[in-house]
Amino acid sequence: WCATHGARCAAGHVTGDISGSPCTPWSRAGGRLGRCHPCVLLLLAWCGIMRSTKPPFALHENVCGFDSTVLAEMLGDLYQIQALVVSPDQAGFLMIRRPRRYYFLVLHSLVGRAGAAAASAYARVCDLMASSCDQVSEPVRWAFRASAQELLAEENAARQQRRLDPLAEHAGPSTDWTYLLTTHQRAILEVHRERYTARHGTDPAQDGCCTVDLSQSADRQRAVSRETLATFRRNSGRIWSTARRRWLTPRERGACMGYAVYGDLAAAAGVKVDVAFEQGPLYSIGNAMHVANLGCVLMTCLLAADMPLRRS
Repeated sequence: WCATHGARCAAGHVTGDISGSPCTPWSRAGGRLGRCHPCVLLLLAWCGIMRSTKPPFALHENVCGFDSTVLAEMLGDLYQIQALVVSPDQAGFLMIRRPRRYYFLVLHSLVGRAGAAAASAYARVCDLMASSCDQVSEPVRWAFRASAQELLAEENAARQQRRLDPLAEHAGPSTDWTYLLTTHQRAILEVHRERYTARHGTDPAQDGCCTVDLSQSADRQRAVSRETLATFRRNSGRIWSTARRRWLTPRERGACMGYAVYGDLAAAAGVKVDVAFEQGPLYSIGNAMHVANLGCVLMTCLLAADMPLRRS
């Protein structure tokens, strides 16, 4: 039974299927239980949909630790399966660490001369992206682009949660949001400061490229990096900038994930500005596919499966 429509829904027949399955079984967060994790049932359900609808091609996304033999066992008789390891920096988003593994599936009956060329086609796409992208010397700074009005709205939303009076619009946002952090988050920030100072010999408050994930406990904080943002996760709603004394806003997080939430990104993609981020905080953005990466992989698939797609 379909939870959305309240009836039995059949998967439709499509030219291509772009989706993924839960990464929990293969990630550290899920204990890397693999096939023993209950969420594997959703992967098996996806494979069942592929077997029943048989789209000409499909893209399946998951973490790099995903067990690809599951797809081979479930769908290898129907599809040629190729793996592509991608990362946002290959699409010009140098400030975010989010490597993922995409599996490109093409029906055996439709595999032509180009069918085995996914890896080389992706290399061509990456070269094209690299030649057309402006390399940012300090990419982390690019991420912090919110306007004063946006920052004021974000701060007031946090103040409302803490039952504090809102700041007046003419006053603008505060220059330090530390007062909005919990005691636990402040403790994490202090541990991070000590480790940063021990490693670099300077105060992280002077580093415009230093960030810390305040949703991660002090024990789970990884080595301090000044080249990329702290890794996005589903529950990481507080990526803190030590120099700016504020966290990354939901819209800024969306921009880092390739969503057209600002005018320059929308113009580059040839689309309208995505207004979904104006309707509420989307902190779960960390669980999404990176839009630019997905675009590059889809372009690769269109190149590698040129003959089958034209016939369909």
